[in-house]
Amino acid sequence: QLAIVALDRLTTSSATYATVVRYEVSASKTFVLSALEIACSDYDVAQFRVTIAGVVQFADKYLQTTFNPTFADVNLEAGDVVLIEVKSDGSTSIDVDGAIEGKVVG
Repeated sequence: QLAIVALDRLTTSSATYATVVRYEVSASKTFVLSALEIACSDYDVAQFRVTIAGVVQFADKYLQTTFNPTFADVNLEAGDVVLIEVKSDGSTSIDVDGAIEGKVVG
């Protein structure tokens, strides 16, 4: 087993979704997703979208504070993608941090 933390930061003012952080499961591997984390410099204008293995978990959602959902036994297969995206209001620049946490098995 190998622990994975995919962490990145995006600065944007775009009114269209942009990727904060993305993790794709390697060939012949399984990824056990344990948590996500989203933090932002201006929650009043940031809208978020989270997609796990092609399924949009939520979109066009405003958050009031740091968001850190945890998961139990979410196994993703080779080629599956976990994606955290954000958009602003088109004029306000925001800094967004995103993390995808889990472990690779197999």
